[in-house]
Amino acid sequence: HTQTALKLVREHADEALEYFRSIVAWDENHANGVYALGLALAELGRIDEAKPWLQKAHELADQGHRKDELESLLRT
Repeated sequence: HTQTALKLVREHADEALEYFRSIVAWDENHANGVYALGLALAELGRIDEAKPWLQKAHELADQGHRKDELESLLRT
C-alpha cells in the first residue's frame, strides 16, 4: 500500500501535504499522520523538512516493521 500512497502523493502533492498537515495540527502525536507527513515530504525530496517528522514518527512507533523502516530512512 505504501507505494500506491506515495504515487498519489507525487501526483497530488499539495493536497496530500495539506491533508497530512491538518491531521498533525489536530493531533501532533497522531502516529499515522506524523508518519505519512514525513514520508510524503521525503518522497517529494524535501528531506530537511521530512527528518523531524520521521524522527517523531520513529519515537511514536511500536517495535516492528514501521520502526525498522524509519530507522533505515533516518540513516540516509
